[in-house]
This record gives sequence, structure tokens and C-alpha cells, in this order.
Amino acid sequence: MKKLITLMLCLVMVLSLAACKPSSNETPSESDSGSSWGNKTALEILQTIAQKADTQIMAEITDGTEYYQNALTLGELEFKEIAIYMPMISSQRFEVAVIRVKDGTNVANYVADLENRAAKAQWVCAAPPDFVKVVAVGDCVLYMAINSEFANEQAMIEAFQNPTT
Repeated sequence: MKKLITLMLCLVMVLSLAACKPSSNETPSESDSGSSWGNKTALEILQTIAQKADTQIMAEITDGTEYYQNALTLGELEFKEIAIYMPMISSQRFEVAVIRVKDGTNVANYVADLENRAAKAQWVCAAPPDFVKVVAVGDCVLYMAINSEFANEQAMIEAFQNPTT
């Protein structure tokens, strides 16, 4: 009975994600936000990446602002907005985030600092990830700490670095 209820709740969650895709009639311009992602939000960018990658774990994409205010990895790093892609409960590490940094931020330093934090993070309640990567495109940063068996990490990075394909 518990398995049936769990399966039904998972199905409702998946269907609610599919029903909540934001609509946009605006055409992004290259000058918006200083990146090739134009004026897309972090949530829209992460949804685009997830559509192009083959993940083998049930995870949710959501606004991560409240979650990351107290996260060990980011600590006091500041950001304009953030979206996360992760399971709510799992013993496996699968954590992907798209971060829009604040205007005037040195993105290269931000990436280096985030990589350093990820390397030193204490992974509580889950196995340490076997793949940690932080890359930037304009003012957007992709942070990945995952076990490779659940996702094609290279496809996720390529989708992030090539937003027009």
C-alpha cells in the first residue's frame, strides 16, 4: 500500500512539473543579462538543460533561493537567482544548480570559489559525488555534484554551454 501511495505521489509531482512550464512571448536579446542565455531565468535555463540530458533519477527542478541561503556549498556566496535540480530524498548525490550571479561579480573568481567549496563540502546523508564541475557562460554558472550513473554530465554541460542548439 505504501508503495502504491508513493508511486501515485511521484506521478502527481511529475505531472505538476509538466503543467507548470512558464510561457514566454518575449524574444531574448543577446544584450540582456550579458550572456548568451539572454533574459531567460535560472529556472528556464535549468529546464532546458534537463530536457536535453538523460537523467536516471527522479528529481525536481525548482527555485532554489531559500534552499541555498543556508547550504554548505555556497555559504556566503551571493547570487541574483538560482534554480536547483535534485531529488528531495535520496541516498545518491545528484545536485545541479544554475546560478545567475549578481551584476559586477567576477565570474571566474566565483567559479573557482564554488569549485573549492564543493571539493571541501561535507556530504551529509548521501554518498560523495563522483563528478563535480562548475562552468560559466556569461553571468550564469552551472554547478554539478552528481553520481555519473544517474545523468549524462557531458550532455548537461554541452546543453549549458550551447544554449542556441
